[in-house]
Amino acid sequence: MTDKQNPFDMTDWELSEEYYQENEDKRDLKLEDFMLAEDEIPSMASTEEDPVLARTISDVEKVLAVYGEGKSVEEIALALSLEADYVHTILYCAQGFSEDDPIAVARLVMMS
Repeated sequence: MTDKQNPFDMTDWELSEEYYQENEDKRDLKLEDFMLAEDEIPSMASTEEDPVLARTISDVEKVLAVYGEGKSVEEIALALSLEADYVHTILYCAQGFSEDDPIAVARLVMMS
């Protein structure tokens, strides 16, 4: 019994010698080649446009400063005239950031 040769086997790219040849015109691709202008991350420093974000960042910085003194949630809330649930949310969101980035924490607080 003879096997009929499949016509697609001859055009298979893995069997083609051109696939294994070095292409001298080929340039190296970089991540920047695939990035679009809309993928740029907006500046986080422009809090003037979003007063709620600016206030939340300020609250986060104050809460983290007082928390560093070893105070409890209730003591922080009383000292800063904030609600205990809000202070708890800030501390909960801040625990994921070892560098204590107040902007990232503020954005998480606003989303929760």
